[in-house]
Amino acid sequence: MDWMSLMTFLSTCFKDSLALVSRLSPKQKIKPLIRACRRRAGRRKVVLKETQLTCMWNNIKGESPQDFDNYPSDMLLYYSYTNIQQTDCRSYFIETGRADFSVLSSTLDG
Repeated sequence: MDWMSLMTFLSTCFKDSLALVSRLSPKQKIKPLIRACRRRAGRRKVVLKETQLTCMWNNIKGESPQDFDNYPSDMLLYYSYTNIQQTDCRSYFIETGRADFSVLSSTLDG
């Protein structure tokens, strides 16, 4: 998938392109796209809006990931650290420390 296709897909919160891979469940289709937005050496950061980040979070919030470097750091701001295993806390906080806290808005408070 090229860069422009990825951004178009993300801007519509992943919904329009889910039909591309009909054999997979929606969550299986979204996970690779979430990971494609992660921080990688030598590449520019993928800038995501709050609605995109919360959409991503809604698709992983029930999971207990241990590989936080495979997720966009900005998205991890929405993930409840109370769900993190004690052995994974360091990895989680290292990645969230790289996040852009300005993406958070008061709109979603409450």
